[in-house]
Amino acid sequence: MLQKLSQPAAAQAAYQRAIGLSEDAAIREFLLMRALAVQGNQASE
Repeated sequence: MLQKLSQPAAAQAAYQRAIGLSEDAAIREFLLMRALAVQGNQASE
């Protein structure tokens, strides 16, 4: 949602926090992929 609101830095921080709090490896992997996508979108702007 933060990414869609043009707040990629906040989105990245939220993903990193969620990754750190998650105990489920599959969820961490999903969140990591989403965080990398946000990071990639930041680089292209």
